[in-house]
Amino acid sequence: MDAPGALTAAESGMPRRRRPARLHWPRTLRGKGLLALGAALVYLVAVALHVSQQRDELNRKVGELQVLHRYERALARAEVAVYNAGLEVQEAAFGPIDGGTPVSRAIALAIESATRSLDALEEHETGSVRRVRAVERAFQALRAAPLRANWLELREALRRVQEDLTIQRDRTAHEREALTDRYQQVFRELTLQMYGLVLAGFLVFGAGVVAFFAHLTRDLVRLQQRAAEIVRGERLPPLPVERDDELGQLTHAVNRMAEDLDARARQLELEDQRRAHQEKMASLGALAAGVAHEINNPLATIAGIAQQLTALDAPLPVAVADAHGRQLLVETQRVAGVTRRIADLAAPRPADLPWLDLNAMLQPLLHFVRYDRRYRRVEFVENLAPALPAVRALGDPVELVLMRLLAAIADAVAARDARGARVLVATRAVADGVELEIADDSAAASAAPAAVRSSDERALDVCAAIVEPLGGRLRIERDGARLRRIALVLPAEPFNPAETTP
Repeated sequence: MDAPGALTAAESGMPRRRRPARLHWPRTLRGKGLLALGAALVYLVAVALHVSQQRDELNRKVGELQVLHRYERALARAEVAVYNAGLEVQEAAFGPIDGGTPVSRAIALAIESATRSLDALEEHETGSVRRVRAVERAFQALRAAPLRANWLELREALRRVQEDLTIQRDRTAHEREALTDRYQQVFRELTLQMYGLVLAGFLVFGAGVVAFFAHLTRDLVRLQQRAAEIVRGERLPPLPVERDDELGQLTHAVNRMAEDLDARARQLELEDQRRAHQEKMASLGALAAGVAHEINNPLATIAGIAQQLTALDAPLPVAVADAHGRQLLVETQRVAGVTRRIADLAAPRPADLPWLDLNAMLQPLLHFVRYDRRYRRVEFVENLAPALPAVRALGDPVELVLMRLLAAIADAVAARDARGARVLVATRAVADGVELEIADDSAAASAAPAAVRSSDERALDVCAAIVEPLGGRLRIERDGARLRRIALVLPAEPFNPAETTP
């Protein structure tokens, strides 16, 4: 339900605003956040796949190292077995040899152990078959004819196999060292790549997040400043819209709000001017009626005396002429007093801060308020303190405030149209200045206090805004929505606005 006196968009002349179009999901702040999170996840998955590939390479290197390690162990076992067999054969070859004596069981077991060790090398290399056949041929020849030449031939075959195994073991050791170095190099490269990718992702993602929130903070600060400017009533060009998300829509809304408030403020300003003109013309009419009444009475008396004088045929006695003259003088002085009060009321005030006599300002105002026919049933009771300290303030704003405060109470009291309507106007010196009290002092005030109209409420707000820069303050006592008392306190010493600013 609209507030009383509120204008609709059609009545105020302002166009109705269309609701902003719904944003597409990727343009929203939530959508941008989810997209950024998705990009971060994709980057992490890519990094994980790269690391996984490099780890597979490391696993292959580890597998090759394990194979080489098994090969080295097999070579070591074969070398030991061939060496032991060689010792057995050498010992037998240089001992007493009988051509008819068969090969001993110990030598046969040593040769068998050597051939088995050489057979175990077959899964790692193909040259082991050649070595085994060479040893087996020499051993078979020895078994067939255990002569010294065959013993020497078997020893030489075992020596060649041992030398071949030593060479192969050294080659395998070098290959293992090279593979270990390659493994360590790949591991270091993988570690550096992983750290580099993580750091690069952190820097890129962090820079994007920092840039996004810096831009967001800048736009929010701009909106905050524009809101403060709108509250202060400043009229500035609309903010440029650089975003297409919710903050951009909010910027559009703030710009529209500023335009609507500006249009509304102009309307209210025009309405206030129209209302002030109406009130001014009403006050001027009431003042003119009261002044006409005050001036017409003396003029009627003067006209009556003039008619009496023109109607006389005989010479006018001295006593009668003196009486008429005195009467004419009184009436002319009365007219002159009225015109003088009008001149004092309309006289321009100085622009600086003069010393003002609050009682002297109130008396002509009360005199002319009594001329207003709207308040013909209202009695204005004056209780002005003598020897009141002077206040230093601008005369025109204070005079305007006094007229509005008197009118606010008088309008509310006169609206009751009750007998015994009375307004008390009192001044007194207080600790921090001079206080003016305007109160409903009617006989029925306790039962039915004066109701405050909305226009009077606005007038009271305007009065408070006027006296605050002058160092004054306004206190209003109400009984619910009804007005009981208004107290205006003005400082008796010069007011320094810098003392009130933090």
